[in-house]
Amino acid sequence: MGRVVRCLDNGEIKQPMYVAAAEIHLYSSEELSYFLQNFLYLIDESFFDTELMRFLREELKRCDLADLVLSRVSRTGPVALAGELALAIGDMDESEQEQLKKKVVSFQKMSDSGRKRLRADMLLKKKEYDRAAEIYLQLLERIEQRKDRPGDEETGMIYYNLGKIYMTAFEWKKAGNMLVKAYEYLREEAVLQELFELSCISPVKICDESVFSGIHAITLQRWQESLNRKIEQIEKDIAGKDYENTEPAEAENSSQAELLFRDWKRDFRKISKSCCQGDIF
Repeated sequence: MGRVVRCLDNGEIKQPMYVAAAEIHLYSSEELSYFLQNFLYLIDESFFDTELMRFLREELKRCDLADLVLSRVSRTGPVALAGELALAIGDMDESEQEQLKKKVVSFQKMSDSGRKRLRADMLLKKKEYDRAAEIYLQLLERIEQRKDRPGDEETGMIYYNLGKIYMTAFEWKKAGNMLVKAYEYLREEAVLQELFELSCISPVKICDESVFSGIHAITLQRWQESLNRKIEQIEKDIAGKDYENTEPAEAENSSQAELLFRDWKRDFRKISKSCCQGDIF
């Protein structure tokens, strides 16, 4: 963040604010500001509810912020109001303020479908595959009905991400179909390579071999060698794994938002400790 502020979690918060959309708890005005700056695509009208009012008034003792929200919520869109609230918290320097203002303008111009795709991308990172797939399929339905006309790259990434989700569920044919469609839009060799690797490990035929007809034999050989190395490494990892004494990785039990907040808190404290004295921590 910009300037040094008080401790992020000083023990004074009795009941943190829970943000269901990101599955995180907020413990300070600094964390609220960070959330508003970095998760604009998760904010809608429901964010500005009684829970936010309680947190601002009772926990943060910032009645000025609560009054700002109440005075603007009926006249301002949720993204714009989120930007105003973040600015009013007052923990950003000038460059951060300008960056936030530009981000708000960008998100206001973004279509509803664009914001939904960002939400689906976050769910995918959190490994909430069912919820992510549901949104991606809704977006594809709108595209097929010509209700939305996103660019080729955006459409291709929707197909690509769905392909990755179907891979995790071992739905081989669906995964293959999605990757074929992704390649039609993205035209990236890396996508075709993933399709080739999937076709090699799949127990069923997932695509027509003509998809690879334009690929040089040397390239196919390189892809096969790359896949063999990956398989060898996986087999080594499995053979050397001490499953009885291994704890689940932190990332496996944490949402993407939680991991971002953890890293931000760590970096924030490092910066603050290096340039401050006193009872900040």
